[in-house]
Amino acid sequence: MQGTHHHSSALRSTILSLGCILSLPSY
Repeated sequence: MQGTHHHSSALRSTILSLGCILSLPSY
């Protein structure tokens, strides 16, 4: 179960990074 939770955290971090990169040009 712990492994799955860690994976979720990594996914969230990637999504946040992608959002920041996409927000840069959009802004």
